[in-house]
Amino acid sequence: MYRILITCLLLFLPLSPVLADPGVEEKPVANAGDVEQTEQPDEAEGQAEQPAEPDVIEEDETAPDVVKREQRDLWAPSTAGHDGFTWIRLISGEWLKGEIKDLHDEVLTFDSEELNEFEYDWKDVLGLISSSPHTVTTWDGKVVTGFIVARRGSIRILDADGNQIDTIAPDDVKSMIQGRPREANFWSGKLGLSSAIRKGNSEQSDGTIQMNLNRRALVTRWDNSGSFNYAESGGEKTQESHRYTSNLDWFMSRNVFITVSEYEYFRDPFQNIRMRHTPGVGVGLSRTAGSRSWDVNAGVAWQYQEYVSVQPGEDTSENGLSGSAGAVLEWDITKDIEFDFDYTIRVPFKSSKSYTSHLKSILSFDLWRSLEIDFTFNWDRQNNPRADANQVTPDKDDYQLSTGIAWDF
Repeated sequence: MYRILITCLLLFLPLSPVLADPGVEEKPVANAGDVEQTEQPDEAEGQAEQPAEPDVIEEDETAPDVVKREQRDLWAPSTAGHDGFTWIRLISGEWLKGEIKDLHDEVLTFDSEELNEFEYDWKDVLGLISSSPHTVTTWDGKVVTGFIVARRGSIRILDADGNQIDTIAPDDVKSMIQGRPREANFWSGKLGLSSAIRKGNSEQSDGTIQMNLNRRALVTRWDNSGSFNYAESGGEKTQESHRYTSNLDWFMSRNVFITVSEYEYFRDPFQNIRMRHTPGVGVGLSRTAGSRSWDVNAGVAWQYQEYVSVQPGEDTSENGLSGSAGAVLEWDITKDIEFDFDYTIRVPFKSSKSYTSHLKSILSFDLWRSLEIDFTFNWDRQNNPRADANQVTPDKDDYQLSTGIAWDF
């Protein structure tokens, strides 16, 4: 009996895992679900042993540009707004400090602290922070004065305490000047002088003075220009002409204006014209595109003209209504080169053959600060000139090309 029991124990013990290998811990397995739960931690432990990798954002070609643009929009010079300068941010991302001379016709004139005076297209100015009050006028007639913070496509006008007064869209800005509305801020001008003196076998001297004085206000534009030409050769006068024009325009909208008052005075004895007065009114269209701006206009005027001398039996003066048309072009070819073109034709209603026309073009090159060199071409035509008492008929066309120095102010 005992032998049978001992034999059974010897047969059973090798089958027991505990007795077969005492160094291995037994893991109880209940079912398949318990197997899966035990396998998952093993996989996680295997992954944890590998080196950790940083989070990777899915590649997007536009993402870097967006991030950079956002960073540029959020960044501004630390001193902007409290250093006494106005800061502007260009489309290139550059910030410049200086002061605003004016903003007219979508062109910003900015005097940089380091780069001197430049003109920028208003659409290329993406940011603006001022340290002093500025006056902004809009195309619908609004006038707002305050400190300016222009970023992200909007212009905020603030008071001295930082409270927002108004918000304006950049496309709605008609003009901007530094400071509060003062009469002096509305004016600008240009004065030019050219002369030549010749000595030797022939003695000759000539000179030309040209002047422009302009006033830009909320909805009005007043342009005045004058020129005086004089030449002398061998002690005798060989040229003398005077011209003065004045136009007062009132803008009904951004592109349409009415010429409330127009006036021209002209004198040229060598064309047998003692004096000519031409007051009138008209309408016009104005357009600005980038660095170019142009006007076209038409109107009616009363013209009175006196002659130096006439043939026996003829009147020494004549007057009557006339129609007029004109075009003006201002083109900033580069930041240092400008081209101005002005043409006007007047046709008397009595006789269309007696029309007169005047063309003036100026090519300007910036020299230093507000000084520039001007190449000016003038063409005057009198289609039906009146013969004088000596039966001498003046030429129909007069041309003049001059070079001189001009000062913008």
